[in-house]
Amino acid sequence: MQRLFAFNLLVLSASLVATALGAGDEKKADSPVTAIAAFDRLKTLVGDWKNSSSACDPGAEEVPGSDVVKYKLTGAGSALVEVSMPGTPMEMTSIYHLDGDDLRMTHYCALGNQPRLKLDKTASKADRLVFVSTAARTSIRLKTPTSADWS
Repeated sequence: MQRLFAFNLLVLSASLVATALGAGDEKKADSPVTAIAAFDRLKTLVGDWKNSSSACDPGAEEVPGSDVVKYKLTGAGSALVEVSMPGTPMEMTSIYHLDGDDLRMTHYCALGNQPRLKLDKTASKADRLVFVSTAARTSIRLKTPTSADWS
């Protein structure tokens, strides 16, 4: 159950990322994305977000704080820190940063693993980022609830 909960939270966090990317620029939705442009869009997430939907797991037991994600810049704006479920025993952190011409993300999971992902610039669009695992045998694609779910 904890594993499913942690994965749902990762999907929840990624949903915020996709929501921010989907705001505006509808004309550019089919254009490829550069790492710098994607990171600049991610920076617009700075602040506190609360999910108002049960899209991830409608039958899950509600845990106070499990529907909150916080974003802040660190390192003089060189990294974006995402904290999911802040203040709970399942708190997790993801850090997004540029590495040359790549946008990378490391997720520090409550399950004790640290998946490392990078932006797939070919598959990503202005309104949808696709991150893939840097491990040779896995990839992660994240689905997105509507932006109306977040405030």
